[in-house]
Amino acid sequence: MTSRDTILTRLRQSRPSTDVTPPLPIPDHTLFADYPRTAAEHITVFADKFTAVGGELFWAQSTENVVDIVRALVSGIAVSELAFEPDPAIIAVLAAVYSYDDAKLPPEVADLSMCNVEYASCRVGISTAYRLIARSGSIVMAAPARHGRRLYSVPPVHLVLARAEQIIPSLDALFAEVSNARPLPSILTVITGSSRTSDIEKKLVLGAHGPKRIVLVCRVGEDG
Repeated sequence: MTSRDTILTRLRQSRPSTDVTPPLPIPDHTLFADYPRTAAEHITVFADKFTAVGGELFWAQSTENVVDIVRALVSGIAVSELAFEPDPAIIAVLAAVYSYDDAKLPPEVADLSMCNVEYASCRVGISTAYRLIARSGSIVMAAPARHGRRLYSVPPVHLVLARAEQIIPSLDALFAEVSNARPLPSILTVITGSSRTSDIEKKLVLGAHGPKRIVLVCRVGEDG
């Protein structure tokens, strides 16, 4: 008998008998027992998880609240030091914050064709969110192709405007939703807390590979 035959014989002898019953799979209702199920649970769980990973969360009851919160967050920062998504809601808020009567910001500020060096000079990147994940406290970004991920990965502060209705229970729910979306988002990025690493001497460093601060202003009010 060759060495090969010996090894194969031992493997055959070590196989379990065919009458062994495999363990039953864990039932879904047990595996997903901690998933938030109601809209109220979505909000509560998201808030707890988001702040636990270092996110700064502000709830706003109205458009005026959003403007006031953003004004305080960008206090002392010139509008030319912002990079932002050309979303109508963001433009309207910034126009109110910086008192532009015509509700339009200087075109060069919203020009998303600017190079990486210009992005690096911006102090705050402002975006909307695609979805918010309650179970992990994550923000999901679906980036327009014109600026990709630079808007929320290069400036040291990432400011996000979103609504409570965008909170969904889990990544499972996100994937189920996206699988049926048409057209599919070109890029999906799941952000859980600020950028951090502890590769060197196990010392935690914030902002190593992206924003050091992530700030969310979330609308829970009924108006516009």
